[in-house]
Amino acid sequence: LCRFALSVSFNEEIVSWTWTQLLLLGTSQFSFVIGIIFRKHSLISKIREKAYLTQRKNINACLAVLLMFFVHCIEPSLIIAPITGITAIVSFWIMSIPPKICKVLEFLGKHSTNIWLVHMFYYLVLFRGLVYWGKYPIFLFMLLLLLSTMTSVIIKPVYSALVKALYK
Repeated sequence: LCRFALSVSFNEEIVSWTWTQLLLLGTSQFSFVIGIIFRKHSLISKIREKAYLTQRKNINACLAVLLMFFVHCIEPSLIIAPITGITAIVSFWIMSIPPKICKVLEFLGKHSTNIWLVHMFYYLVLFRGLVYWGKYPIFLFMLLLLLSTMTSVIIKPVYSALVKALYK
């Protein structure tokens, strides 16, 4: 796996496979352990209290997310990824988000599972030419999000009707 390019390499296939599986397990468990530590010590609440003392909490939170994004772009390692995620989560928790943006995020949150489930069909299978028509990453992302969200808006009521019909 390219994610482990800087990791130790082995000549034996089974040893290499085992090492890769241990790395995958370790990286996934790292996030859970960090979550446990944050919950046990109420770290987000403590960070939020300190952030509310500053006048520039939104700017600082956005700068932290942008900094971690650029660090992750420069060094795309599995060690940086959870730190980027933690930074993003904490930053969103301490920010004061305007009500209109909250409504957009709430709408996307209701459709997030469907968006996640269908997005690959658009860029890999169904409309590859259409999605990559945007050329620039921000346009690709916006078009893919739009297509996936529109699909979710169609899927959600159909799914709800099926669930009601099956569990009546």
